[in-house]
Amino acid sequence: MNKKKENTFFRNLCGECFIDRQSDKKHNKEHISMLLNILLIATLFSGCLSFYIFANAVYHVPISLQFQYAWIYWIILIIPILSIVFGFKYRSVIKTKYNLIAGFIMGILLFILACYFTVCSIDKIPYSSVKEYQNILHISIPKNGYYYKDKQVFHFLYNFDGVSVSSINAYYKDKSIFQQLDKEIKKNKSWLAYSDLDKIENLLPYELRSNKYYYLIYNKTTKKYNSFPNEEGKYSFVTAVYVPKIQQLEIYEYHLDYNQE
Repeated sequence: MNKKKENTFFRNLCGECFIDRQSDKKHNKEHISMLLNILLIATLFSGCLSFYIFANAVYHVPISLQFQYAWIYWIILIIPILSIVFGFKYRSVIKTKYNLIAGFIMGILLFILACYFTVCSIDKIPYSSVKEYQNILHISIPKNGYYYKDKQVFHFLYNFDGVSVSSINAYYKDKSIFQQLDKEIKKNKSWLAYSDLDKIENLLPYELRSNKYYYLIYNKTTKKYNSFPNEEGKYSFVTAVYVPKIQQLEIYEYHLDYNQE
């Protein structure tokens, strides 16, 4: 009799353990499903999230320096990678097809963007390369800035072949330094707001024209400021552009064939 009771007890105990195990499996499955759903949503929005963070981070940063923020894409890339990893890990438990598809698509997109911004380099230059323009620009160029060089092809309204322009750029992240430079430029008579340029704006590449910029146009050939040459010919110019929005000073050198027509 006792033996029969013992067998009944063990059967009941085993049955309860089985039920508990089934309950645990169901509970774990719910947790896994919730995790994968969260990862799926995060993966689908990872592209928008990275663009939003990047756009806010580089809002006051010159385009040429935005490549330094590639780390944003590398960090966000973790989200689709996790979606892929957990998708493979739990595909035998629940359906993870959408996690894998979204993970691969967004992962590839973010990886390409991250690589692009990482590979693009900037030609940094020493402060001395910028300081030599101080006498021409009639300002004190601050030392604590980020200096880099660029070369582009700009166009003039009456020269559709384009002109090769070399530029030196000084970016000031420190607001106190930037504000000091801002005051000095705006008080200097050699620097003109775009609205004050009148017709001499034709000496500027149209890509540089903006009513939010300040300009200094120096003719190296005639050694005159902000004026047309008296005669036709080929002239060498140094044009400085101050861009308050991105706290940057830009110095351009180019040759221009001038005619009075």
